[in-house]
Amino acid sequence: MEDGKVYKVIEIVGSSPHGFDDAVRAAVKKAAKSLKDLRIVEVIKLDGRIDGDEIVQYRARVKISFKLLDEE
Repeated sequence: MEDGKVYKVIEIVGSSPHGFDDAVRAAVKKAAKSLKDLRIVEVIKLDGRIDGDEIVQYRARVKISFKLLDEE
């Protein structure tokens, strides 16, 4: 009988001076450097830092899931 698949979910924050899309991409890119088999990204919250009358930093809080490795 084949076992079901099991995934781990982590929550991280990505940031960018260019926009929310870039902030999400930054989070995924960073996670991919230390985790294998990423599956899903879910945007939880978007916010930004304002300096004067300009948004200077876009932030995206995301949940990222990845498949746990099978023990061999």
